[in-house]
Amino acid sequence: MQQILNGKGIYARWADNANRIVVSKTLEKVEWQGTRIVRDLDAIRRLKDEPGKDVHIVGGATLVSGLMNAGLIDEIGLLVNPIVLGGGKALFKDVNQRHGLKLLGAKPLKSGVVKLSYSAR
Repeated sequence: MQQILNGKGIYARWADNANRIVVSKTLEKVEWQGTRIVRDLDAIRRLKDEPGKDVHIVGGATLVSGLMNAGLIDEIGLLVNPIVLGGGKALFKDVNQRHGLKLLGAKPLKSGVVKLSYSAR
């Protein structure tokens, strides 16, 4: 964990070098180099239609639900943590229709977390 926190972890190195897109209706500017702001799902649709590599989204329930409703998600990755909270926000509460998912892989991690990958197409 300390490796990730001090910026030397694999994800931290990847994030530092990736082009980033922030979805926000209110944010005016970003300080992180290589980052741009998009305001709506149409901008993400245009981005997805551009040639190039995959778009990796890290976001909360509202963003994920909006992308799912707009048909913009090809694959979903979920991390299942070994804890029961007894409450919280439903992840897919705002998705407006049923979506069948196909399991692509399941990987237990040393921490007890299970990483699940699903195709949403």
